[in-house]
Amino acid sequence: MNPAFGCQAKILFSPENLTFDIVNLYVGGLSPTKGYEVVFGTGAATKFLGLLAVAGLIASFHTIIFAYGRNIYSLSRAGYFPKWLSVTGEKRKTPHVALISGGVIGFLISEVILLRALISSVICKPK
Repeated sequence: MNPAFGCQAKILFSPENLTFDIVNLYVGGLSPTKGYEVVFGTGAATKFLGLLAVAGLIASFHTIIFAYGRNIYSLSRAGYFPKWLSVTGEKRKTPHVALISGGVIGFLISEVILLRALISSVICKPK
């Protein structure tokens, strides 16, 4: 839930009002590979396609990390961000400062979102 919506969103989108709940869906017997099972059955092909899907998901995470590091680095080199963000490593010339600073910024943003959600859940108690 997006904490920016405030109390009304908490009431409208509470788990009691949702008919589609991912946790209950998975625990209730439907797996993430249910679509594969419908098409291919429950054999080895389904497990293999599920494994490929997970491998692709993990690969996309790595790609996103490298992409934001390169974007921060290039924007720093162009003068849009501070120059210290374009520092590269001596041995492999990787933009390690941009990678680490992007990770720290992403972590801080996620913590702010979590803090807002916690404050919203304390302030907006269901009646």
